[in-house]
Amino acid sequence: MTKKLFALLMVVAMLAMAFVGCGAKEEGQTNQEVMQEAATQNTNTVEETIIEGEADSYDAHAIIDALELEGGLKIAFIVKTLTNPFFVAMEEGVREYVREEDEWTTLQCDNEAAVMLTKAEDAANGDFDIILMTPINSSDIAPIEAAYNNGAMVVLLDTTVVDEGIQYCAGTVCTDNYMAGFMCGEAFIEDMMEKYGEVKGQVVLFENPQGLVTLARIQGFEDAIADYVESGDIEIAYREVGKGQVDTGLVFMETVLQRFTEVGKGEGSLVGVMSMNDPSAQGCANALDQAGYTAEDCFIYGVDGSNESLDYIADNMQRGTSLQYPGMMAARGLAIAYQKLAGVELSDEECFLEISTTYIDAENAADYRDFSYIGE
Repeated sequence: MTKKLFALLMVVAMLAMAFVGCGAKEEGQTNQEVMQEAATQNTNTVEETIIEGEADSYDAHAIIDALELEGGLKIAFIVKTLTNPFFVAMEEGVREYVREEDEWTTLQCDNEAAVMLTKAEDAANGDFDIILMTPINSSDIAPIEAAYNNGAMVVLLDTTVVDEGIQYCAGTVCTDNYMAGFMCGEAFIEDMMEKYGEVKGQVVLFENPQGLVTLARIQGFEDAIADYVESGDIEIAYREVGKGQVDTGLVFMETVLQRFTEVGKGEGSLVGVMSMNDPSAQGCANALDQAGYTAEDCFIYGVDGSNESLDYIADNMQRGTSLQYPGMMAARGLAIAYQKLAGVELSDEECFLEISTTYIDAENAADYRDFSYIGE
């Protein structure tokens, strides 16, 4: 079963299920037994989990509420930036799933690694029990190590780190980023066939190989189109490293357009753009629009599924995106941390998670808003 099909089947199943509450802890039950019972209840929330191979529904509220934990925990959410709607939605997820009796705060880092290190050290010295963190670079483990060495339980959201840094993490919750990029590559091939009846032309890539997340997305896209690149029908004509922001995507695309005399005419012309995330894809779309082109002339793909990109797709400026579930990441990350603090034994498979993604284009964009799994 493909991940795309699995996600669609999960949508159908979720809409069909009725909400069933999780029972309270019974006398003599251990925390581990309560967790197992809660995880198998047919409970469904907007942040329903879609993890490949995870058959049971998962209600983070039920699992967290069933734990025997004293109140008054301190939690820090250290985030790359709040200028990206994706991370704003993740912060909303933290707000939703933190227990009422606990104190939490958000520390944003303006996409600067040095600032994140300072924030992590401050949080670690501030007696925080749980630190949720979205690393800026996968190779930068200093903030994670600083938090860990000061006794905080660290869970990474959205971005994982190199192997040397995993020892400092209680868990990680990320998108299946390889599949997110692969779905965009599959869609590009289908879009080319639909428009031209063949797959020929040149594509460009806007990437950031310093992040394992963005590296996996671009690799997934490249693997999806690999047969056509090998045959010479598709050429990766240009690639550039940058930051996943609207302004950087705009500058990248302006540079690309200076290199091409033809856009959207099949063989020998620019026909596709894969960008590391939605904000940078929007910047690419803005540059194309200013040059008089649309997503029908040059197919632009990103990853996130933000409302802004859904609007771009509806306006025929961006061709597609792979949806992420940031609120779900916050729910799962908090559940991991709370359970571990309560002494619940979790396997690596339960602590280091990849959440499936859903591909969005003009046909289904209206069904997904606010990073919601089931739409509005």
